[in-house]
Amino acid sequence: MNTSGVAVVAGPKWCGKTTTSERYAKSEYAIDTKAKIKLVGSDPVAILVGDNPRMIDEWQHVPELLNVAKTKIDHRENKFGQFIFTGSSIPADMSGIIHSGSGRIVTAKMRPMTLFESGDSTGAISLSSLLMVKRKCLIQTISTPCLRPLFIFATVAGLCLWLKAEKERF
Repeated sequence: MNTSGVAVVAGPKWCGKTTTSERYAKSEYAIDTKAKIKLVGSDPVAILVGDNPRMIDEWQHVPELLNVAKTKIDHRENKFGQFIFTGSSIPADMSGIIHSGSGRIVTAKMRPMTLFESGDSTGAISLSSLLMVKRKCLIQTISTPCLRPLFIFATVAGLCLWLKAEKERF
């Protein structure tokens, strides 16, 4: 945020992009319905009005926002930390983006937390060591009830709310 006007936070669904960005944003707008996509598409300048840094969630639905944000940044005295754009996909059509964003836009890639980071593991045992015994794969034991939570963690890490609900069932 201190080195560019727009921070684009990208990553898979449910890895914490929006939640993390909300901690830094002073205002926000989510482009999460077809009506909002149409509204923002008809007047992308209006969506950027608000306290800065302004978070725009699911910006990829209106890629023109990058052009508008670049212009806004170029005409402001304070050029850093103006906007946070979050989204889990790259715009389908990038042809409308007319600049590289160099010097104005930086991308931060987020990944799901590890089990150690989420507090669900001490880190003492690795998943690979659990699956391999004497070089024999134990993947056949997935249906074993005591291993079910482990495989849920391993396959859905980052799905914060879903994971929390699953943990409460055990």
